[in-house]
Amino acid sequence: MKYGKAIKIIRSAKGITQKKLAEISNLDKSYISRIESEERAPTLESLEKISKALNVPLHCIILLSSNKKDINKSDSKDKIAMKLLKLFMG
Repeated sequence: MKYGKAIKIIRSAKGITQKKLAEISNLDKSYISRIESEERAPTLESLEKISKALNVPLHCIILLSSNKKDINKSDSKDKIAMKLLKLFMG
């Protein structure tokens, strides 16, 4: 699972900086940075805080962070991910 990539995509699409996400989620900016760079795996509690701060359901972050092996049809995953991104942006 690539939680960092999913969080970075959503955060960027919403125009939120790492610093702002850290403030809203009450997490340390360096922790957010390490998650996004895949240096650190987030806890479930942290994922919940981040999803609330980004105003997206936790299951959307989990879906976007899925690897090809996590979902049988990568084409379907890509289509779903693009639809979700469109929702997040507007």
